[in-house]
Amino acid sequence: MWGLFDAAGKAVRGLVYDVTEYETTSTYRSSSIEKAIEILDNVPGMTPCRTSLFKHSYFKFSLQDGSQVRTWTNRAVGGDHVFLADPDGKMLYGGFVWVHADELKDAINLIRSKLT
Repeated sequence: MWGLFDAAGKAVRGLVYDVTEYETTSTYRSSSIEKAIEILDNVPGMTPCRTSLFKHSYFKFSLQDGSQVRTWTNRAVGGDHVFLADPDGKMLYGGFVWVHADELKDAINLIRSKLT
């Protein structure tokens, strides 16, 4: 019986890790990127997302240093995603929110107004 609970717990941890685990594909850093990350990390419910979802994102605008803000909404299961990419288009940051889409839009607008 305990083995069943242990297996279920591992499955849940694996699913959560699969959704939120990511590695960036770039090591680029700038003050614009650092400020944008700080703004995004303050969005309620912001959760890291997988690098594999970056390919679905669409370019929104460039920051002062040429890095990119990209977004994607997962229509199948929900979730508004935001990504930051270096000037060459490689992922630096990825996150999503389920409930706080308006706060994420506000953060993206703040980034646009302060860092472009």
